Amino acid sequence: MENKAFGKSIFGGYNRDEVDQYRQQTDDLINRQKLKIADLENRLQKAENRIGKLEEIENKLMDTIKDAESAGSRELERVKKEGVNIISQSEKDAELTVHSAKEKASKILEEAHLTYQKKMDALQDEIKKMEHFYLLVENHASKLISEMSSTLELTQDGLEKMKSARKVAYLEQDFFKRQNQRLSNLIQEDIKNTEEDNTENSKSFFDELN
Repeated sequence: MENKAFGKSIFGGYNRDEVDQYRQQTDDLINRQKLKIADLENRLQKAENRIGKLEEIENKLMDTIKDAESAGSRELERVKKEGVNIISQSEKDAELTVHSAKEKASKILEEAHLTYQKKMDALQDEIKKMEHFYLLVENHASKLISEMSSTLELTQDGLEKMKSARKVAYLEQDFFKRQNQRLSNLIQEDIKNTEEDNTENSKSFFDELN
């Protein structure tokens, strides 16, 4: 188009038809270029619109990510605090449980000790009574033998009576010895039973505690 050459007319000047044709071609070219430019501008506008939408989406995504991170941080902090509170409460509950267990165990042992002491005191009183009775019988037998020795003649009959009285005294003495041994055995058996009861009570208590 830039190097277009026009022919000369008969009367001088350029050929009118060629000029008109050139103008038409130029107009057509300009129109086509305008259409291309308009199309490119339209495409550019669409591209810019898409870029704008993408940027808007990106901004929304960034805001969503920030909100999620912020919410996650708050939730993490809340969980941490809740965990600390749970641990603290668990420690307090454990301390209360141990304290209660110690108090209950101490009470059980104290009651067992009092029961054992009462039984021991009762048995000791019984032993003292038996020992006192044994002494009375022994003194009575000795007195009887002494009186018989001083009043009876030393005859065979008197000697037999003295032997019988002494035998009775020995039998009574042996009887009270056996009674004393029986009481001693009862005391040992009661001590053993009391210890077993205490052990069983303690075991039951700690089984309940667990």
